[in-house]
Amino acid sequence: MIKKIRPSPSSTSASIKKCSQTCTKASTKENFKTLAPALLIAFFALTAEAVVFYAPPASGQMAVFFPPNTSETTAFEAVSNAGGSFVGSSRFSNIIIVYAPDEGFRQRISNHGGWFTLAAQGLCSPFATKT
Repeated sequence: MIKKIRPSPSSTSASIKKCSQTCTKASTKENFKTLAPALLIAFFALTAEAVVFYAPPASGQMAVFFPPNTSETTAFEAVSNAGGSFVGSSRFSNIIIVYAPDEGFRQRISNHGGWFTLAAQGLCSPFATKT
């Protein structure tokens, strides 16, 4: 007579739990591999959009970024020495909004301590005055 051997309930549940953990890890890796190309495309699209949105104009109104510890007086003097005009303050103390009269202003302001320039919009826009 042949006896049937039945696994104990505890060993069966342990096997099922181990299998489900292995399957979950594998499916997570597969999901990431499937989504990776879409995530890369989305990242590059958003980066390109930000570059276009904040690209500084050749002349006109723009935001100038100075080192964080730069005083407003020093920033105003740098803008004046570079040939620009002060337009207003921004939401951040080291960013000021200026008017650049020509295309060479960006190079001149970087020679006077400005880190870089961006279009004066979004977070870099001047404070709106309430009327």
